[in-house]
Amino acid sequence: MNEMTQDQWEQAHRLSRAYLEVFLKVVRSIEVELSQWCEAVGKERLRLAMTVQNLAREAQLAEMRGQLNDVLAQHAWFVPPLLSPEQVKQLHQIVVVNGDVCAGIEKLVAYCDEDEEVVEKIVDTASRQKAFASRISILRQALEAHKDGKFALSIPAFLAQAEGAYLEMLEAYGVSDRRTYLFDKEEWNSVEELIGELPCTEIVLAETLRAFSTVMCEQFVARVRSFQDLEQLKAKYPKGFLSRHAVLHGRDVGYATKENSIRASFILDTVREIISLMFP
Repeated sequence: MNEMTQDQWEQAHRLSRAYLEVFLKVVRSIEVELSQWCEAVGKERLRLAMTVQNLAREAQLAEMRGQLNDVLAQHAWFVPPLLSPEQVKQLHQIVVVNGDVCAGIEKLVAYCDEDEEVVEKIVDTASRQKAFASRISILRQALEAHKDGKFALSIPAFLAQAEGAYLEMLEAYGVSDRRTYLFDKEEWNSVEELIGELPCTEIVLAETLRAFSTVMCEQFVARVRSFQDLEQLKAKYPKGFLSRHAVLHGRDVGYATKENSIRASFILDTVREIISLMFP
């Protein structure tokens, strides 16, 4: 074989250096991309880990709320969605773990007695929601009535505005309240044989509220048609109860208590939560 000339060696050297520079450039580019990818994967893993932790906390909190509502329902109470995680945990410890329901109810009422913090938060949050935009003035007046101890005014206002906002949401979904359905009591035992004949919208509302607490269906939807119906509720909940139907239709004239005003605001908060889930 012929030996390479000096010029050929120099040309080969230049080519090899050029190839090497291109190769190194590609390697550096891959390195940068790999580094960026690893950084992105690391951030995603961290985000995913935090998401899983948050979901676990939310699941635990939801379970606590469910257990609380199961126990409190026997006493015509339930916890509102806006109750803070710390308050839920504290109530869960008192009511479920320690088994002291009366102390738990006192604590729940106390949360609303501290400058009406919880009730005011409920009204403020509802007022920022589109579904309650036309109802802000009434809700504010109801809040002031609650603060002033004028519970005969605050309770029907909270209940009526919660119902009105919910019905508007159903109408937006095309659910009519014109058709009524008559259920046999034995077939409708899922709501403790209390509903009877209801408009379709109220049947939907009953089932939705049951997802939060069984007693809410009874308090917000069940009808009180007679004095005997009212007496049955009094016997079932001797420490107090709230019936939207009995209040708004004048059956119950002894409804105007602080506890019932708090219950009414809790119902408002639950309806607000339902609407926010349907119309995020």
